[in-house]
Amino acid sequence: MYVLAGIKPSSLARLEKRGESVIELISYQGVHSVLQVSEGDKVFLTEDAYEELRRGSEGIVVELLSKDVSPVRVSLDHVDEREIQRARIRVRFLRYGRVKDINRKEGSVTVEVFDFGHPIVI
Repeated sequence: MYVLAGIKPSSLARLEKRGESVIELISYQGVHSVLQVSEGDKVFLTEDAYEELRRGSEGIVVELLSKDVSPVRVSLDHVDEREIQRARIRVRFLRYGRVKDINRKEGSVTVEVFDFGHPIVI
């Protein structure tokens, strides 16, 4: 399953509490991963950065309900602007998970996940 990493802990907590949430991503890897998945797919969300993702990383398994990828303009300073891609996804909380295995290729990260019913504090 694809990974969306570097998600703010407050966004994960909101998702856990509400059961459904909209999350916005602007990182290259985040947007690239969103482009690889389809509605109905299961996705692993974690607060760990892509570079820090390892076996044992904890997160949440969600179902992708909808996605929207569109360009937005960002001000770099008072004169310069840049256009970047922004992805917005609507997801439904399914369960907690922990990374069992990682596969990194072609700019995407996929994982195999152990499921567990509640967060484990180490």
